[in-house]
Amino acid sequence: MSKIEVQHIPVVKVNKISSGDLHTKLRITFPNIPLDLEDGWYFYPSWDDWGKVLNHVQGKMRRYVPDAFDCDNFARYVSVMCAYYFEVNTCGIAEGPTYLGQHKWNVIFDGDSFTQLESQNKKEFFEPDDDRYTPQELLFG
Repeated sequence: MSKIEVQHIPVVKVNKISSGDLHTKLRITFPNIPLDLEDGWYFYPSWDDWGKVLNHVQGKMRRYVPDAFDCDNFARYVSVMCAYYFEVNTCGIAEGPTYLGQHKWNVIFDGDSFTQLESQNKKEFFEPDDDRYTPQELLFG
């Protein structure tokens, strides 16, 4: 008899914001940065529920592999898995210069504010104005 792995997906409350309202909030926090908003509506959990979402999404992330699974792959993976498991499309992807060189990471929205997330290091959060990470482009969708 084979074992079947059952994956328990936490329940989170999801809220809704229009792309226009999200765009306005992004402009306040990240002025003069090119934005790519690909959806008409955006769905986000509260800050507390983001913890559940990210614990689930990042729980079994693979290890860093240069070029094959590096910063861009981590950022895309986290963004896509948030949408896949939770129908949350407010885990955006940022690109720009960092203390690590040119890099990609995530930016999350909780309804009130944006927080940056170093997706390669689970749970490394930082403020939008942290000078170690300077987004030059943001993609939400």
